[in-house]
Amino acid sequence: GRIRSLMPRESLRLQGFAEEQIDKILAITSDAQAYKQAGNGVTVNVVEAIGRRIRAVDEQLRKEDAAA
Repeated sequence: GRIRSLMPRESLRLQGFAEEQIDKILAITSDAQAYKQAGNGVTVNVVEAIGRRIRAVDEQLRKEDAAA
């Protein structure tokens, strides 16, 4: 029944950091600082997906307006 915490490397991976970037970060920062960096990051894949969805909805609305 124990809960395992994520390691800094796992946290950074979830945020979309490349392995080379993670190696550099962990070489020069403490675990606490790496957790902060991961927590303050914005997951690029999620932002991209949101942007694509907004564009698709916008295009659909423009088509509907043009047809009306």
